[in-house]
Amino acid sequence: MLRQAMHIWLTEETTMEADVITLRFKPGMLGRGVELWRERLLSFRQHRGFRQGMVLADDQTHVALVVHIWQSELDAHAFGRSDDYSGFLAAVNDLLLYPAQREVYEVAAATVEVVQQRAAG
Repeated sequence: MLRQAMHIWLTEETTMEADVITLRFKPGMLGRGVELWRERLLSFRQHRGFRQGMVLADDQTHVALVVHIWQSELDAHAFGRSDDYSGFLAAVNDLLLYPAQREVYEVAAATVEVVQQRAAG
């Protein structure tokens, strides 16, 4: 199998939104917080417009940025009002030094990787 990747630039017609949740964990709790996110990812993915999720983490500062990419601003805001989101916050609350902060941003520029596989020959 040969794998070929192609990057496509997003245009004004293909906008997306990102929700960014800033979590400041108590020392030693960052790993558990990431585990709790992973446990809930499947339910997050069931929400309308979900495209991608990731956690950016810094072990030195105990800060994690949870990033979800959504098809539209409406989708991002709907997730923020969902039981899945509030349940995640409740699960990590005791691990945090400060309350979580959530903001929604327009994805101004990005590439999307399209992968094609074909038989060698």
